[in-house]
Amino acid sequence: MAISSENTNDGFSDINVTPLTDVLLVLLIIFLITGGSITAPSHAIELPKVITREKAENISIVIDVTRKGETFVGNKKCETKELYAYLKKLAAEKKTNRVIINGDSKCDYVHVVTAMFHARKAGLTDIALATEEKPKSGKLAAKKVSVESGKAEAKKK
Repeated sequence: MAISSENTNDGFSDINVTPLTDVLLVLLIIFLITGGSITAPSHAIELPKVITREKAENISIVIDVTRKGETFVGNKKCETKELYAYLKKLAAEKKTNRVIINGDSKCDYVHVVTAMFHARKAGLTDIALATEEKPKSGKLAAKKVSVESGKAEAKKK
């Protein structure tokens, strides 16, 4: 067996990477465009407006209650009868007791209370209601709300 020192052209040294680059760029553009719709909820929620709010840390489970009373956990629509089992399963998978409920400001409050009931029943004891900060203009902006040691006090500026 003799090793030839000749430069043989077997086709592998002349691979054109331009078509590969074009395909990868097209795929990148497609993923960038469709990526936003993957994490965005498919339902609209108008949160109640408040003067102040706390930022929630480590959001683990999010429940959305729409204006029509439909309940979504993440992007999955859940009927009331299956909400408890699904929340219990999620709490065990994520090892959390924290849930944030996004209740539309125009929905019947009974749907929000039902979601809170099933969350607490499923072992999610750290329940928070999501709100949007109210603009600083208007009558309500003249009061400052502070929470100290579990008591809410309204103070005038």
